[in-house]
Amino acid sequence: MLEPVVIQPIVIQKALADSKSRLRGRLDEASRRALITYCLERTLNLLAPYRPILLARGTLEPPFGLEVTVIEQEGEDLNQALSSLLESLGAQGVEGALVVPGDLPFVDAFDPLLKSSGGETVPALAPDQRVTGTNILLTPTAPGLRTHFGAGSFQLHLRSLRARFGRVRILSNRTAFDIDTPGDLDLARQLFPASPLWSRL
Repeated sequence: MLEPVVIQPIVIQKALADSKSRLRGRLDEASRRALITYCLERTLNLLAPYRPILLARGTLEPPFGLEVTVIEQEGEDLNQALSSLLESLGAQGVEGALVVPGDLPFVDAFDPLLKSSGGETVPALAPDQRVTGTNILLTPTAPGLRTHFGAGSFQLHLRSLRARFGRVRILSNRTAFDIDTPGDLDLARQLFPASPLWSRL
């Protein structure tokens, strides 16, 4: 059953060739692609009732038979493309947006973040396991809002959202765990040994 769109989920995805490039020394090409596909499919399935937007680098067909709006990122600047999209959604009356990378293999649910807050979206952030990057961003769709995905994004998002909106909720980063390096892969096997991911690799 589709939910009314009040908080718009947006999944951001790198081009396949660029995604998980630091794992090439550990995973063969088939396993690297399987990891990318598993993560994206899982994320989109969890968000499917809310008609997610997939902001993708490079052309992608609507994936996995789901109701997904695919927008091809224009240019190389993800944050510029994302900020323009947020402003456009705000102009259409969307209250807020939940922005997540398409590479979170262990997240359980997004539903609590996607319910209307009675006309006000309180910003929220979940850092990555190193507490440097941003793996979940909940934000109002305010004009002129700039995102900061990339190196050091968690502190940049935290400072800018506090300056703009006054308060920011910090979410647990346990399930917002991503796998970018061989060390992440080893740690993930210890923390999430029962995950169905491992049967795909």
